[in-house]
Amino acid sequence: RNKLSIKIRKTRVGINYAMQTNLDFNRQLIKKFLVLNILFTLINTVVQFCKDRVALEHKFAIRRLVLERILHSDIEAFEHLREKTTERFTDIGRSLVFFNYTVPDIISS
Repeated sequence: RNKLSIKIRKTRVGINYAMQTNLDFNRQLIKKFLVLNILFTLINTVVQFCKDRVALEHKFAIRRLVLERILHSDIEAFEHLREKTTERFTDIGRSLVFFNYTVPDIISS
């Protein structure tokens, strides 16, 4: 790209010099300038497209990793909550057994 840019600049300088010094109209120089500019634009577009595509792939990979991390932390939080809920139900069941069976047996005896 740099070499192409240098050729474009030299061609443009040649066209400007020809216009300032009132030389004959050089169609070959103008054609060369147009072709080089189109080629330079095409190369820049392809390079930018590839860079954007890679950047987009990286963005999606990072997003996927972040979402996986959030999902795993949510699953871990739900498992922790389920363990606590099971313990609470067990404690409630023991309390009910105590008050429904043990306390009345103690009072009746």
